[in-house]
Amino acid sequence: MATAEANMPPLTQAEIRKAYLGVAIRKGGYDIIPVRNVTDPLLYEVFLQKIIFMSARKYEHQLTNRVLKWGGRRPARYSSLLLLAKDLKQHPGTITYMWARTLEAVPGTKVVQELWAGPVN
Repeated sequence: MATAEANMPPLTQAEIRKAYLGVAIRKGGYDIIPVRNVTDPLLYEVFLQKIIFMSARKYEHQLTNRVLKWGGRRPARYSSLLLLAKDLKQHPGTITYMWARTLEAVPGTKVVQELWAGPVN
């Protein structure tokens, strides 16, 4: 999801994965800035399994190696939905993930790609 004000085209799952792994992605005139939503441990675990395809430990290791080797920054982590929503609105091009039911609680946002549907196993 991203701010509704950004006229960002849909992102592919591969583009989203690359962005969260630290690869620079530009789409629709926006530099894509991924931020991690850690407000719900199950949501973060599903994100790691369905999008990143890594354990939390492996993902953190991958991010650290990429930053040390190539520079850049790790995706910010938000444990507050309020602060996450504020960041989305202030920085067009910022993307994150959340449950569909949570989307309604964050006005002014839009879905740029549905990442998974159905039961979480």
